[in-house]
Amino acid sequence: MNKRQVSTPLVVRPKEACVLLNCSQDTLYKLLNSDQLASFSRGRARLITMASIEGYVAHRGAAGERPSQSAFQSPRGTGSK
Repeated sequence: MNKRQVSTPLVVRPKEACVLLNCSQDTLYKLLNSDQLASFSRGRARLITMASIEGYVAHRGAAGERPSQSAFQSPRGTGSK
């Protein structure tokens, strides 16, 4: 019986990168435009390398940067009154 191997993708689309980095699309494109993340286009799709995402996270962790405060806020409309 063949078992299908599950592996980490080498590239992800912008929406997936936003989920992985817990950031908005605006923030993601700022990171891309400032060359903090590597990407390339295949046809109309923009693909972001997992290596650059992992490197970005490792660099931020090594620099001792704290997560942004927005990461700890509840989603809009779910707060109690």
